[in-house]
Parts: sequence; structure tokens; C-alpha cells
Amino acid sequence: MRTTRMSRLAAAVVVGAALATTAACQADPLQEAETSAPASPGTEPTGHATPSDEPATGESGSGGEPTDDGGSGGAEAPYEDGYQPPWFEGTDWSCGMPAADLASTGDGWTLEVAGGLTDTSGGEPSHNGDRFLPVTLTGPAGAVHVSPPATVWTQGDVVVELPALADAAPVQTAGGERLDAVAGLLSHCVPGPEAGGMTTYETELPEGDYELRAFVEVDPGDNPRRLVLSDPVAVAVTADGIVER
Repeated sequence: MRTTRMSRLAAAVVVGAALATTAACQADPLQEAETSAPASPGTEPTGHATPSDEPATGESGSGGEPTDDGGSGGAEAPYEDGYQPPWFEGTDWSCGMPAADLASTGDGWTLEVAGGLTDTSGGEPSHNGDRFLPVTLTGPAGAVHVSPPATVWTQGDVVVELPALADAAPVQTAGGERLDAVAGLLSHCVPGPEAGGMTTYETELPEGDYELRAFVEVDPGDNPRRLVLSDPVAVAVTADGIVER
């Protein structure tokens, strides 16, 4: 009887050991699969930027060069930004500057528009399409010499024309008398064809809307220089020439 009970107990121990071994064998492959499984393709650790070889967009402008669209300010007339015709060297006036920066430097002097554009000056008609803006200069008493009255042109709040006055002789005025400021169709802010190995700066202004301001320099050659500027006049260049708007 005792032998039978011991045999049953031994058999139970053997069966229990076999079940434990089987359970251990079944659990190990699952654990191994979990620890050795590779990460999903394309998975990046969080908190790190993914590097990119694509360049940033945007290009810097080519400032300072003549451009058909006029550069800043919406001007359509071409100009060479920063260029100064010889007469204006040493002043703050240059092609491409903002119109708002144009300012008189002749304290005590004023230049007032005295009429509309005309085709004659001193009783003589224009022969080259130029027109004339009557102005009067007022200031300290006495006669003074001034540069030949001329005009500065702006478009889209940008200076697109400064006249060439390098070889022009000053004129004398007693003040208060009529002067005729020349408004011409040629721009001296645009490099044109070469002549004698030198670049010329005479290019016809394209059709469009502009503003012009008459100016004179009082006693040219003095230092500091005294440029006197009028208020703007709205004009247009058309197939028929320069007309007021």
C-alpha cells in the first residue's frame, strides 16, 4: 500500500516538472521576439530634426543696375541707381534716390512755379521737343548767378532723370523775374551707347506718368552748394511729347 502511494507521488512530481519545463520553453521565444524585433522603417527618435539637403528659397536682388521695371518704388523708366551726372557730384542728389529725399539746400531761397508748360522760352520756340516750366526765384536782395534752370524727373517716387549741366554757363537774375526751366525728353540716368570709347548717358524717357521739379543752383561753385527746388508738377510723356496731367 505504501509502495503504491509513493509511486503515485513520484509520478505527480515528474508530471509537474514536465509542465513547468514546457511553459518555460513556450515563454522564452516570445520574450526573445519582443527584445530583438527591429524598428519600423523610417522611424526617427522623437525630439530630433530630420536633416534636409534642399537649399533655402529666395535670391538677393541685383541692386544698383539699370532695370526696365525701374527697381524700387514702382518706376517704369530705367535708371542706374546711384549714378550722378557730373554737375551733381559732391551733392546728395543721385539717380534712383527716393523722391522724398530731394530737398533744397539754399536757405532763404525759394523757387516757385509761375505757370504751365510752354513751348517757347524768351520768345523762341523749342526745336527738339523740349518744353519749359516758368518759375520765379526769390531770396536775398541783389543779383545772383544761377545754373541754367532745369528739371528733376521722378516716377514711382524714384528719381529717374537728372540733367546734364556740366558745360552750361550760369545765368544772372535779379530775383523775382521769370526763368524757364527746361523739361527735356532725354534721361541722363541711363547708360547708352559708347561714343569715342566713353559711355554716353542720353536715353529717351519712355512714355508714362512722371512728376518734374524745377531747380537752380545759386552761385554755382560756392561751398556749401545751394540747390533750390520747386514743388512737383504732374506730367506725362506721350507719343505727342510732354504734357501736363
